[in-house]
Amino acid sequence: MAIRAYNQVTYKAKIKFEDNSTVGATFRLPRSMDYFRSAEGNTNKDNLMTFSNTCLGFDKPVDVELEDGTQIQCNTLAELLEYGVPIDITDVLVQWHKKHTENEKAKEALVKKSKSAGNSTQKATPDTNN
Repeated sequence: MAIRAYNQVTYKAKIKFEDNSTVGATFRLPRSMDYFRSAEGNTNKDNLMTFSNTCLGFDKPVDVELEDGTQIQCNTLAELLEYGVPIDITDVLVQWHKKHTENEKAKEALVKKSKSAGNSTQKATPDTNN
């Protein structure tokens, strides 16, 4: 068994569709390699693609009907985006913010605890993996 070089913090969120139906999905907090930056600087696209990169999958597959009438099952946010399915990710943003804030507070508490124990936890370079 290998030791992970990262901490995979996950959270659950709902993706909403045009007919107001929802599907639950599991996401992990993004690492630096997950952030998407479009050439045109489209912030909305960047956010969608970043969340797409961090979506671990849906609680259950989503049936999608294509223009030619065929039906497929999508299991990830990336697949929905690939087929152009209109979605609302408001809950994803809210749940990400809650988990991100909680995770940052936990990190700060660990640093404070380590400092009080006399350990140096100062980094030589600033943390850019927010």
